[in-house]
Order: sequence, then structure tokens, then C-alpha cells
Amino acid sequence: GISLVGARLEKEYSKNSDDSGGLPKGEYYLEGITVRNNFISVKGHGIRAKNVRNASFTDNVMNCGENDLNKSIYQGIKVYDNSKINPIDGNNIYGSDNIGIDVEDAKVSNIRNNSIEKSGKYGICLWDNSYSADISDNYIKSSGSNSISIQSTSQADYIGGNYLYQNKKNKIDVWKNSKAKVDKNSEKNLDLTEFSLGYGFTDLAVGETFKLTTALTPSNSKAKFNWVSSNNSVARVDRLGDIVGISPGKATI
Repeated sequence: GISLVGARLEKEYSKNSDDSGGLPKGEYYLEGITVRNNFISVKGHGIRAKNVRNASFTDNVMNCGENDLNKSIYQGIKVYDNSKINPIDGNNIYGSDNIGIDVEDAKVSNIRNNSIEKSGKYGICLWDNSYSADISDNYIKSSGSNSISIQSTSQADYIGGNYLYQNKKNKIDVWKNSKAKVDKNSEKNLDLTEFSLGYGFTDLAVGETFKLTTALTPSNSKAKFNWVSSNNSVARVDRLGDIVGISPGKATI
């Protein structure tokens, strides 16, 4: 997967024999990193952030295979050790061994528009004094326990508009020592049944761009598309469906 790892040194880091190389006590964190539009196939964490500040995780696809070493510790996205992330948005997480999105001793401003399917335990979990302002519009399906759990003196200012389907426990679980404002959530199925592009071809000049769009049924399906060009020397397309003309010729997307 993708690991972003800083360090919190409780004491001076060891020096070399010549008294060089020592690091003073303090926070050594990563800052301002965007993790976006990646396809991650992994037996372990999809994305891991330890002591990271002002980062964002958006529009990533994670296919998490079963890990034979220790199923209890691997998550789709794990944010911990005083990290601050803004936001976690639009990710597709499938098959995480334990938790889809796990926030431990960290802050995530918004957890929105994520599709989380077949997590071993929780779809989303905040614990160990974690915080999120907004957990909304997520699609959580077939989790092994509660869809969303707020634990161990953690807080969520708003939980609403989430679709919770076929989880072992569809409910949102807020521990007594934690706080959350829970609004309306739904137990509807949002699996995609069909889609269409609505057009068969387009002409582009060199350097011109075109945005691919899809009509979904149902219209609010939590679907992800991977776009590929048959000829990148003529036209290129990114993961969001933006095409750019490169040179004269024909290409199929």
C-alpha cells in the first residue's frame, strides 16, 4: 500500500560514534501530501498515515486481500498518532481485514462519499480520542460488525446521510464515553445496476480536453470507473475521465 510515516521522538535519537547524527526530541511529521487517484491492490493497509498533517486522501481505489499474518491490524485506510487529515473523500475500499477507515488518536475533518464493502469488522471507526467534523454520504456494505463506531473518548460533530446496507449490525454505535450527533441515515442498497455514456464519439483538437460523464442507475449509486485509452499517443484519459487530445488519429476510450 501507501505509507506516510512521521515520528514523535520522546528523547534524543541516538548519535553516531563520532557524536554526529543525533535528532533532538520532538515531532517530525509529514505535511501537505495529497494521495489521489491511485489503484491499490494489497494484503495489508491500503493507505497508512502516522504523524501526518494537512494531507488529503481522495478518489483512491483499494482492493485489500486477506492477510495471513495478522488479520486484526490491517485497515483500508489507517490514520493515527496525532495525524490531521482533510479530507478522506471519494475512496472505494473493498475487503479490508478489519476496518474500512480507522482513525486512532487523530483528526479527520471530513469523511465523505466513500464506498466501503466487506470490512472484517467496522466500516468506519473513530477511537482513542479521535475527532471528525463530518461523517456523511458514505456507502457501507457487508461489514462484519457495526457500520460506524465512535469509541474511547472520540467525537463526531455530525453523522448523517450514510447508506448502511447488509452489515452485520447496520446501527451507528456511540460509546458512553464518546460524543456524536447522529442524523438520518438509510439502509437502502446503492449497488449500480446499469450505466450509459450517452454519446459514441467526439472530435478533439490537439491540446483540447473533454470530460467523460456517466448516467447511473440508480442515480446515486456509489460506483467507480477506470478509464483507459487504446492509443495514448493520440488521446490520453485520467482516472476521473478527463480526455486530452495529443496528436492526429483515432483512439477508443
